[in-house]
Amino acid sequence: MLLATLVEGVAARRPDHVAVVAAEGERSLTYAELAAARLRVAAGLAATGLGPGDRVAVLTPNCVEQVIAYHAAFAAGVILVPINTRLVAAGIEYVLGHCEASALIVHHDLLDRLPAAVPDHRWVIGGPDATFDELLASDAAAPVGATSPDDVAAILYTSGTTSKPKGVTHTHSSLWHTAANQAWTQALTGDDIHLVSLSAAHIAGFGGQVLATAYAGGTLVMLADPTPQTLLAAIIRHRPTFLQMTPAILAETLDEAEDAAQFASVRCCIAGGDAVPRGTHEHFHEITGNRVTEVCGMTESFSYVMNPPFGGQREGSIGLPAHGTRVRIAREDGTEAEVDEVGELQVKSAATMIGYWNDPERTAEVLRDGWLCSGDMGRRDADGWFHFASRRTDMIIRGGSNISPLEIEDVLSAHPAVAEAAVVGIPDPVLGQRVAAVVRLHPDASASPEELIAFAGATLAEYQTPERIELAADLPRNATGKVDRVAVLKALVGDGA
Repeated sequence: MLLATLVEGVAARRPDHVAVVAAEGERSLTYAELAAARLRVAAGLAATGLGPGDRVAVLTPNCVEQVIAYHAAFAAGVILVPINTRLVAAGIEYVLGHCEASALIVHHDLLDRLPAAVPDHRWVIGGPDATFDELLASDAAAPVGATSPDDVAAILYTSGTTSKPKGVTHTHSSLWHTAANQAWTQALTGDDIHLVSLSAAHIAGFGGQVLATAYAGGTLVMLADPTPQTLLAAIIRHRPTFLQMTPAILAETLDEAEDAAQFASVRCCIAGGDAVPRGTHEHFHEITGNRVTEVCGMTESFSYVMNPPFGGQREGSIGLPAHGTRVRIAREDGTEAEVDEVGELQVKSAATMIGYWNDPERTAEVLRDGWLCSGDMGRRDADGWFHFASRRTDMIIRGGSNISPLEIEDVLSAHPAVAEAAVVGIPDPVLGQRVAAVVRLHPDASASPEELIAFAGATLAEYQTPERIELAADLPRNATGKVDRVAVLKALVGDGA
């Protein structure tokens, strides 16, 4: 269960199969070439004195070199620290300092984003000073590498919406099981082609695509600058079988699509991070004839619940437990909830993190008796399907009644003019909170706040119906592309939120 053997195994079985392709260019590597490149880079890292336990940060858009660097870190036994390219200098500085990174691999296009203090060991991908090429040309002896599946393999940082980002710590074993669970749940094969448009520094792109694809022996298409236009161009050019993206970028890409033929190669489209609006589900089905596959997961254990990708999906449900995963709904006192009773989604899996880097207190808060306490609220129906309610901190309490923002967002998204909605609770001195929303309309569509409130009120109970709706050109997002509800709340009520 050492991650270094993922690429090694595929290279032995099918050396000439394409492992990774640059979506925007011509560069590609076979598994034999990837296996060799990652060993040369690993040897180059070792030659500078880096070894097991040292943290090596990687800051780059999705690219071929990123995949090499990740697998090189596994081969060298160093601890990989992917950094999200949405972070600004202060966020990058925090990650580098918190994990005490010994080295940094950075893309030339992001050099101006770096803070003043960076590790002494630094290699640049691309540009006039492409020092990463020196690692690729290394002829040093192969490094020792990791020796136990329990060795730490990677630290992935959360988005830190309401507090400092947490360093989610995974071992070779937990990431191996992440790759295996996803490959089995998604029924991946060596003939599948994955378009990686989500950042491969985030668990969805990292574990759900880069590692899972290597486990299955498939092909990665790395898209550096995902926009609706570049996504469509990559789909048409590379004919991927698997897509994975946020609901927002999926909706925007569908708006750009001209006909179903553009999606003819796609056999599965996975969307997560936020709930997929009903309108996006319908639009995708209308264009492709397929269904969007919703997942629910987190950096600490991705993805623990998924709708079956090929048939048998249940609309409105986040699905069934992933392969090798147990999920339960727990009450506040830790006992298991009854059918259809809302409680916390808790997870038990070999793919779960071992804890937060240098943070035993927060680790103890979420890892209890072998269960990962997700902070997600949901319920299980009589047939064993799980349904998402909200993040625990997102739940609105109005006059003692619990209100799920997701339920209201789903209703608002059914309006033909609405592209996306974010519902929050705004403070109220009498009721505690009142329901409010920020809404983004489809291009060229029109609807007034009053019209949308009336539309929601025709379906929802009075206490659930938004009392205030603001229209916006876009919704604020955090570093992982999810809707930032704290920013939404501040937009509605100011810094006093």
